[in-house]
Amino acid sequence: MKFSSALRCGVALLVVMISVSDAVGAQTARFIGRVVDPQGDPVADVTITLQHMENGQVVEIRSDKDGKFFRRALSIGPYDVTFEKEGFVTLRDRRRLRSGVTNHEAILQPMFVTVADPSSSLEYVEAYEAFNAGDRETVIAILTPLVEREPQFVPGFLLLSRTHFELEHWDEAIAGYRRVVELNSEIVLAHLDLGVALVEKGELVQAEASFAKALKLEPDDATVYYNIGAIYVRVDRIDEAISYLTRATEIDPANAVAHKALAFALVRASDMAGAIHHLERYLALEPDAPDAAEMASLLEELRGS
Repeated sequence: MKFSSALRCGVALLVVMISVSDAVGAQTARFIGRVVDPQGDPVADVTITLQHMENGQVVEIRSDKDGKFFRRALSIGPYDVTFEKEGFVTLRDRRRLRSGVTNHEAILQPMFVTVADPSSSLEYVEAYEAFNAGDRETVIAILTPLVEREPQFVPGFLLLSRTHFELEHWDEAIAGYRRVVELNSEIVLAHLDLGVALVEKGELVQAEASFAKALKLEPDDATVYYNIGAIYVRVDRIDEAISYLTRATEIDPANAVAHKALAFALVRASDMAGAIHHLERYLALEPDAPDAAEMASLLEELRGS
């Protein structure tokens, strides 16, 4: 089947736009993530409060037994976010929710720790408080020498790696998360963040391996399937991309960006009927997306091809 030059250019451009670290396209936001303790274990029944800093909207979510949380149809913009649970230090953060999906991983520090645990040191507590306050440079200044002295201290490496990750210090984040998974290979957050950081460095094969490890730990996580599928699209392994993106839409049928990415992959595989179906699903889920008119135009071109 031959495509028009406009269709070929449109699809090529849109495939390049697929990102493994950002979901694109909606006028509303979806806030998803996981709450863990310093050892990387899930923390259930955490009250997560989001207050929009501009319109005052307040929304509450609770983490499930696996520490996961999810909320769709949120207004985009800046939020004060609070994570609270009895027995843990309250975590406060600020996040700007953009159109599409925003992922957030929160680390809650127990209120009481044993004297033998390095987590009880004044240094670590100070670093944890600085992280909560958004003072990332202080976190780095405190934890860098601490983990050198305590090379088995997983919570220190995890918090330090997350800090570098948020500052987009990709080399430092990669090194830190590799140490975390070496010490404890069961921390899903470490594999996910490591994968994203590796993608940012262009190391797609290694990123794929990290996401695959996260998927083994969380076999029903649509976000992980989407990330792996998006990587396969970028490296032109279309059959694998279709397989993973299809699974993402099966697990989470409301995952608009997965439908959109799958549509592009199916175009590459010359499956116009499948591409039309998933692009229709994207537009049905996100009718007010910034690119809705562009996607509608592409959809009409696909129908006529």
